[in-house]
Amino acid sequence: MTLSGMGKNAIEGKLHVVTFDLETRRLATDVGGWSNLKRGDGGISALVVFDSLSTRYHLYAEHPLVAAAQHLESADVVLSFNGQDFDVPVIEGILQRRLEIGVHVDLLQLVWAAVTGRRKGNKLDDIALRTLGYGKPHDGTLAPTLADEGRWAELFDYCLLDVELTKKLFAYAQENGAIINGMGELVELQLPAWFGGINLS
Repeated sequence: MTLSGMGKNAIEGKLHVVTFDLETRRLATDVGGWSNLKRGDGGISALVVFDSLSTRYHLYAEHPLVAAAQHLESADVVLSFNGQDFDVPVIEGILQRRLEIGVHVDLLQLVWAAVTGRRKGNKLDDIALRTLGYGKPHDGTLAPTLADEGRWAELFDYCLLDVELTKKLFAYAQENGAIINGMGELVELQLPAWFGGINLS
């Protein structure tokens, strides 16, 4: 992961950083499995982006998904939790095109590269509870129900919390170079050298 080719923004240290997460409208069991969900068959009910330039959260649903994709593509650095293997493929499947993302740093990929043995116990909620002391009120399987019942405020609040947790975990890793594992120990993450200097807030 390098920042080469980012031009003026990289030189001046004013990188455009976004952190994002999405919720699907249907679960894997509803669309014939995870592979179908990842290719977009489950749709998108909510997508939230935190932008370091606007310093606010931006909310998208499936209908303005083109705008959401352009928002991600406009950033120098995209941060996510399992975005590389899930969120981005879902967006690409629905839009039927590849996303042109500059540098994508995925926290789950960093954690998996750092831990040894079993990968279980490293969901976003697990890591947040250990590292930040708080997590999510429920898991993402409730998201389709919230959408079906028109409980959009709750749905977007849930998705926004995922983004907040991801951003705060990246901030913790930025300060400590690590996250806390299931044994209560710091596990060093292989973050790129430039990561310590980017603005996450």
